[in-house]
Amino acid sequence: MKKKHTRQNEYCPLCGGLIEDRTIVHEERDAQGHLYIFENVPARVCDQCGEVWLPAATIDLLDEVIAKAKPKKTVETPVYDLAAQR
Repeated sequence: MKKKHTRQNEYCPLCGGLIEDRTIVHEERDAQGHLYIFENVPARVCDQCGEVWLPAATIDLLDEVIAKAKPKKTVETPVYDLAAQR
């Protein structure tokens, strides 16, 4: 995760840590029954507990990319059912 200059003293409501602007290297989103993986996503991250918030503009961008952009690559992902393992 890349750190960027933080806004003026915003604190995490969960732990009180400082919230920073960062770039998330890997973010997943489930939409319309499909799993989408995004790289280099702008986010707000607590410097203590690591809680992540996506700004509304970022969420809008993710939705737009899903609707209009062609992915740079596609990956196959295995799915496991742990109930079958007990």
